[in-house]
Amino acid sequence: MTIETDNSRPAVDVDTVLRNLRLVSTVGAERRISQRMLTLRLRTLERDGLIERRIISSTHPPGVEYALTDLGVSLSAQIESLMQWIREHMLQILQARARFTEAADEPASSERSSMS
Repeated sequence: MTIETDNSRPAVDVDTVLRNLRLVSTVGAERRISQRMLTLRLRTLERDGLIERRIISSTHPPGVEYALTDLGVSLSAQIESLMQWIREHMLQILQARARFTEAADEPASSERSSMS
């Protein structure tokens, strides 16, 4: 989903924002992202106003700290609501996936049976 500006140019790609937030929130646990990719994702979130970056000059070498902005906090609350809905409905989602896979496999099975 893209939010349009007055001049009809995309201002915010919501799907990208969500992917970036999800990636940044899991990077600490998984460590499966390069420093460059992490920096690019964080800069995108900063550009969108969801996080703010602060340079810590009291350390050597200087460090960087990120924090959610008020906008980021409000989005985080919405994402948590969505995640709660997913947790509550996970069994139904998994059952639907199984039915879908089963239905997709049936034509292949019946074609093999008729060829014998």
